[in-house]
Amino acid sequence: MIVLYRRLLLAFGIFGLSFFLPIGALGVPNTPASPSVKGEKKDEKPEEVFLTFNYRNLLNKVFVTLYDDGTFYLPVSGILESLKIPHNVNLSPPVISGSYLNSENKFELNFKTHTAQIDSKKRFSFNASSMRIREIDYYVSLDVLRQVFDLNFSVDFNNLVLKLETPHQLPIVAEFERQRKRSRQDRFELKKNYYPLKFGRNRKKLAGGFLDYSIGSTISSNNNLYSYNLKAGGELLGGDIQGSLFGNHSKNNNHITTQNLRWRYGWKDNPYITQAIMGQTRSDGPENRSFTGIRLTNDPIESRFIYDEYEIEGTTTPGSEVELYFNETLYDYREIKQNGRYRFLVPLTYGTSRLKLKIYDPAGGVHTQQRRLQVPYNFVPTDKLIYHFNAGQLESPIFGNTRESNIVQGDISYGVSNWLTQKLGVEYLQYLPDQSPLVYSTTSARLFKEYLVNVDLAPTAFYRINANAVYPSSASWDIAFSHYPDAGPYNILGNDQEISGSVFLPFSILEQSFNIRFFGNHNIRNDKTSTRYNLNLNTRLNSLNLGLRYAGNKSGVFTSSVGSSSALSTYATYYTGRRPSLPKILRNLFLRGEFGYDFSLSKLDRVSAQISRNVFKEGRIQASFSRNFTGGFNLLTVGFTIDFNYTRSSSTVRYSNSGTTFNQNIRGSIGYDDNQRNFRFSNRQHVERAGAAVRMYVDRNNSGNYDTGDDIVKDDAIRLGQAGTTEQTEDGMIYVSQLQPYKRINMEINKSAIQNPLLVPEIEKFSFVTDPNQYKAINIPFYMSGVISGKVTKLKNGQKKAQPGLRIYLESEDGTFKKEMRTFNDGSFYAYEIPPGSYTLHIDPKQLKFLNSSATPETMHIKVKPTAEGDFVENLNFILKPKSSDPSSQQRTQH
Repeated sequence: MIVLYRRLLLAFGIFGLSFFLPIGALGVPNTPASPSVKGEKKDEKPEEVFLTFNYRNLLNKVFVTLYDDGTFYLPVSGILESLKIPHNVNLSPPVISGSYLNSENKFELNFKTHTAQIDSKKRFSFNASSMRIREIDYYVSLDVLRQVFDLNFSVDFNNLVLKLETPHQLPIVAEFERQRKRSRQDRFELKKNYYPLKFGRNRKKLAGGFLDYSIGSTISSNNNLYSYNLKAGGELLGGDIQGSLFGNHSKNNNHITTQNLRWRYGWKDNPYITQAIMGQTRSDGPENRSFTGIRLTNDPIESRFIYDEYEIEGTTTPGSEVELYFNETLYDYREIKQNGRYRFLVPLTYGTSRLKLKIYDPAGGVHTQQRRLQVPYNFVPTDKLIYHFNAGQLESPIFGNTRESNIVQGDISYGVSNWLTQKLGVEYLQYLPDQSPLVYSTTSARLFKEYLVNVDLAPTAFYRINANAVYPSSASWDIAFSHYPDAGPYNILGNDQEISGSVFLPFSILEQSFNIRFFGNHNIRNDKTSTRYNLNLNTRLNSLNLGLRYAGNKSGVFTSSVGSSSALSTYATYYTGRRPSLPKILRNLFLRGEFGYDFSLSKLDRVSAQISRNVFKEGRIQASFSRNFTGGFNLLTVGFTIDFNYTRSSSTVRYSNSGTTFNQNIRGSIGYDDNQRNFRFSNRQHVERAGAAVRMYVDRNNSGNYDTGDDIVKDDAIRLGQAGTTEQTEDGMIYVSQLQPYKRINMEINKSAIQNPLLVPEIEKFSFVTDPNQYKAINIPFYMSGVISGKVTKLKNGQKKAQPGLRIYLESEDGTFKKEMRTFNDGSFYAYEIPPGSYTLHIDPKQLKFLNSSATPETMHIKVKPTAEGDFVENLNFILKPKSSDPSSQQRTQH
């Protein structure tokens, strides 16, 4: 019976309350409308009509309005409060005053003189029947609100709906827009504000497991080659273990090897050590060398993201608004006061950050300022010290040396300031019997905010300097110089000196954008020189991309003349898009054409064309043809790739003068969820990543754990605080993949996506730490929401009388939930869909002021318990007692 009652309330909403109300309260007048008369009738009370008011989906309330002689009257204070219009209420004299749209635009409604004033210039006089005083609010006709505030209310009598149109942006809309901006800022979090941690790192002796596979075959008339690449990962002894196995087989050869086969133990919050690795890994010295051994470091196991804070300040016209965009996303904004100054502190992230200021002046003008900032990943935050230690055996012998070699390497990096990082290191390679350890240093600096300089010094091996900059226009340059005193393991090319540089420059001609990029490299070896260079020019015309590339290689003295080894190539690409005007077969086509000219032969060298298109929603077909004029052969390639739910298939046929070759590759991933004991198949790679298995369920026995008999909530209702792939199974499990291991991530339950609105989660917002190479179990219990009910009576002459029309507020003690209720004609109130938790309950103090009464108790503290059937909290009764008349208490404060 209880369940049936709850469903009826959910289905009929407020109309289910009509059984508690008199006929007039249903919104159907007892008598036809009659001509209005001046003044309120003495022998006939106006009827109360309940009207639903929804304004731009920002609020949804039911107002108790008055209906008299064909005219509707709205409660002024209730309307103004709902629309967030600040106001004060006086009882003696009966006046409502406040400010409308801005603080200087004052208004006053006088219910004694039946007048209104706004903006100190506009005054209105009304009939006494237009402005009425009732027991718990002041009421006015729709015409009063229209004339004074431009609030054009209307009533849909058939559906009992109150509507509003206005040319102004009301405070409730402005507040929503600000909150929406700020909510976007909250989602765009540079300095992460984490929800409470509910699911921490769960170390296991043996757990999880992902297997990425790639199996291929190449069939030709000469030989068949079969290859495989298996990459596996899991958790072992509380750390993550992973590695790859490569192999190929042909008629004449068999080969097998491993790569990155290692075990890692990680700590998130240990300042002294964060990672210990044993197995195949890479060193951190001047050259990143592969070795098998041990690696220790206190470099964070999560990639560093925030480096420091960057200050932006300036002056502009008072009254302006300044918005700060970080990588084209709104980050913060300021309203400029009389001093005209603004100041922002924005986190400085690793990599390249694009900052943009948009200044809106009071006259309507918009001014833009842009900046680009770079922070290399080798920069260390101020006063932080990072170390690396590596020791083991090199996986391959050093060039020119056939015997096995060992390596010992260590370094420390210190953040001297927010623009300077200093690194010192030592590395020993078993290269020669008398080989000495190499001592080296690296100084990394950011000068004048835009220029990066890096200096590497190793007196017995090399001297290097590199400088680069990126400008707001995206123009950039880079130059590097290296000097090698001697040949050795740090100079495998044997150069004495090397200089290289690049320039990227965007520009426009007749409003057409172009990009030009130049790269050059100059080597000196035994008094001989060689130079390589290339120049690229490209532009875009709608969906057409055009490019031109010139490349050359010269030995000896460099000259600007065209060399015999120079070549010119040009290309064009075009994407047809999804325009409905095109035939279906021509949509989503990608076309590319290219040709090359060889200056040594003084003729066209090659021509190629390519076409590709999506097919079958998850597939793509590609065909290309090229003609090599120098070699005198053609090459035709046709490929087809399709993504199935569990794997990806790629097939390619190549035809040339030497014969036909067919290649087939199957790749995908298999994951084992040891919590559910099932396998998950995917066409994406999973090793070195993490996942989560989320289960939402109704906790039938209130145990707090998932047990047999609990019902699964089969709704896709989770939001993740970062990018990830989400998939829901038929049994209701939600699998999240492509997450970083050891990372703390926010998650929240999207209650609007729960089909049964009576269900509420035990925790709505929380964070968890991912476990490596496995699906982390996250179980979220749900409970049925509670119902509260009570009654308000007024004590008068020793007798209790029901008090209808009062606003009752229910607020959670943590401030996350608030609900407004109304008392009905019998003084009762109720609310359902109340999440379990602790609450306060009180009567609107403004209406108590109207009644000149106090409530006993003033505030109730209640608790709604989490139960599978829903908790019922009843007999929440208030008694109103009259207060002594005190003129000093007649003033309401602004709210």
